[in-house]
Amino acid sequence: MTEKNTNIHILYEDSDLIAVNKQAGMLAQNDNTGRESLSENIIRRIGKNEDGTGEIYLGPVHRLDRPVSGVMIFAKTTIAARRLSDQFKDRKMKKVYCALVPSNLNSGNDITGWNNLSQYLARRRDKAYIVDADHPKAENVTLSYRVILRSAGYSLLLIELGTGKRHQIRVQLASQGMPITGDWTYGSKEKIDGGTICLHSVYLRFTHPGLNTPMEITAPFPQHILERLDKPIGIEDLLDIIHQPGTF
Repeated sequence: MTEKNTNIHILYEDSDLIAVNKQAGMLAQNDNTGRESLSENIIRRIGKNEDGTGEIYLGPVHRLDRPVSGVMIFAKTTIAARRLSDQFKDRKMKKVYCALVPSNLNSGNDITGWNNLSQYLARRRDKAYIVDADHPKAENVTLSYRVILRSAGYSLLLIELGTGKRHQIRVQLASQGMPITGDWTYGSKEKIDGGTICLHSVYLRFTHPGLNTPMEITAPFPQHILERLDKPIGIEDLLDIIHQPGTF
């Protein structure tokens, strides 16, 4: 029997929570397909490193779609899970993503300014659509994005979510003629192995559920984004922008 993967990129861990850099293409949680998930890998890893007996608690505080990479936080206690979930619900947790889109489809946007999108989204089966406000299933969705790099025919966008609906970034950017590279579901012409798309959860800011101190977690860019750029960029470049007064 082949041993399952336990190679998890841990970004931060203590007795209350664990933050990991999710690989694109991996399920965040178990589903009915039987495919391996990040959550079961983390439980297996915790089980190897902790003494004692009893069931291990691991609560995902938010979700990332299977094709998406980046920061994911799991609570290790029920109290931490509730406190972190409340921050998400109350929009006190800052979520910042990076997305790679074809630059020729986005040539009109200012590389130094922010663009705000407020639209209405509805879902049908497993896909989201931009709809009119009077649609019976319409939900208001908002985000802000900024072009931070143009390179090799691509534009790299920095995105802050105002709301957090499933597929929101993917469908909102596609509605502006900017499908995320690799995202065939929403109009990309480029295909990446494993159904991966160039959307990465790069930064989370929140209050620690036990210590009540501010936390910043960042995840380095995955190879499938870096290899499409002919200019270097790192997390420190993004933090320079994120930390600018009045940015978030």
